[in-house]
Amino acid sequence: MKLLHILKEITEDGNFYLYHRTKIPTAKKILTSPTKQLNPGDGRAGIGTYFVYGNPEEISSAMDAYGGASLRYSIPKSSLSNFLVFDKNLQSKPLEQQLDPLKSIIGEDKFNEVINSYNKGTLNQLEFIEELIKQGINLADYFDGALYGAKSQSSMGSALGLGASKSAGTGKTAIVYNQDLLTFKGVSTDGINYKTPSESTDKIKSPESALVKGEIPDGYTIKKTTVDLKGKTISSLPNDLEIIGSLDLRNPSIETLPNNLKIKNTLYILPSQINSFLSTKPQIKRLWVDSITSDIIKTLTQAGLTYVPQPWDRPEEDSYSGTFKVK
Repeated sequence: MKLLHILKEITEDGNFYLYHRTKIPTAKKILTSPTKQLNPGDGRAGIGTYFVYGNPEEISSAMDAYGGASLRYSIPKSSLSNFLVFDKNLQSKPLEQQLDPLKSIIGEDKFNEVINSYNKGTLNQLEFIEELIKQGINLADYFDGALYGAKSQSSMGSALGLGASKSAGTGKTAIVYNQDLLTFKGVSTDGINYKTPSESTDKIKSPESALVKGEIPDGYTIKKTTVDLKGKTISSLPNDLEIIGSLDLRNPSIETLPNNLKIKNTLYILPSQINSFLSTKPQIKRLWVDSITSDIIKTLTQAGLTYVPQPWDRPEEDSYSGTFKVK
């Protein structure tokens, strides 16, 4: 991807956008607060507010582990000049130059040792930051924030007092030490569309709830690990619905699947929904059917799907637990 396209995805009108995941009740409390600011968390990169950045559609669905609401904030793009930036697409100067003020504090020998460990790949970006902290450096004294990527144990610290940090599932993490830079820009529960408080202060609801209430229009996109409609009171879905994630439709009240349904990962259905699945032909990656039998396998393989068996399948008992792969 060209640099111009990368920057266009994460900047707009001179702003750089950041995203923070939390639980819906917590998001409601933040939206009713005067400042709409987050409480700083003490994570592996120090005390600050932790975010991810990038195109919302491409931010990992693993972020769902933090809660059902995504809060969007912006900082001036110009403020990145005072961030510790590892992302080469956003760097205004090389890492060594950014860290130059720290040499005299750590000592040149130790400073060079840490830099060399990073350049050799012994330390990843987050571990490099941790090493600076171990040397007695409070990054908040020198930078307004940091942009880094790491896929070791944790890449996102604890914020809002939600406990110990855990894997965020993304390599694009930001910590902001200077909260005065932050401007609240909206909230989303579908992972794609962000609304300002004036539009949604008391109406933050899950995508499942919005679907049940018929508030999702045709052609809508939802980004969530799994949109779970199993057992919900709902009989129909909007046409042209796209799920960036999986969709659980194991719900007997949904007898007919919508037209032009698109699912990035897995569609879960009941045997009673197979005929509708075959007639509507949704675009999916894989299919899970409850209570699979040899007849179901025959029907779906004849329709062009490939059955992927599991070690605990028992053909002699006509008991199967695999999934179907779409060719």
